[in-house]
Amino acid sequence: MGGVSAPVVFVTAALIQSLTRPDHSLVADPISALAAGPNGWIQDLNFAVTGALMIGFAIGIHLAVVPTRAGAIGPIFLALFGVGLLGAAAFPATNAAGQFVDDRVPHVVANLVALSSAALGPLVLSWRLARDPAWKQLAGYVRAAGITLVVLFLAGGALVRPTGAPFHDWLGLFQWIFLAVWYPTVVVLALRLMRAPMATDVQRPRLPPGQTD
Repeated sequence: MGGVSAPVVFVTAALIQSLTRPDHSLVADPISALAAGPNGWIQDLNFAVTGALMIGFAIGIHLAVVPTRAGAIGPIFLALFGVGLLGAAAFPATNAAGQFVDDRVPHVVANLVALSSAALGPLVLSWRLARDPAWKQLAGYVRAAGITLVVLFLAGGALVRPTGAPFHDWLGLFQWIFLAVWYPTVVVLALRLMRAPMATDVQRPRLPPGQTD
């Protein structure tokens, strides 16, 4: 349930805040700017709850998909996305007066961990999904989403995120485009996870007497 709840909780809370706050623009302002002001704790809580749910989702994926050599790397990236959100909650992009500060180093690091993990997680996980007959039908979609997210992450780092970049004034819109690729991928995986047995519960076929692996 965490993989379904996390995107819904995050998007709903962030959209309601942005649409009800005249000081925030969905197009120009990053989501982290919602942590500014007297009601900024709502976005901090949003980051924290979503991060915790994502870590639980990553654990569920790891337990449900047949293990492979280095197969834990994909779920680790999914969990690191949650860790990044927890870091964003612990170190909001604000100063002591509660005003938005775009370059607070701990928050920038947390944001980098979250976005890079969201980009790499699906791409790496797709190879493990392809090895599991119960999940392989999703491997192509998850891989395509991962490639798209990697391209968006690199484009954002070059053309959007830095101050003075050509599309910096559209930073908020860029983040929502990124989430529009990332969160549906999480939901699709989560819905499949809800119907999947744990990989450790799947019985292996019995071998003839005297034959070993």
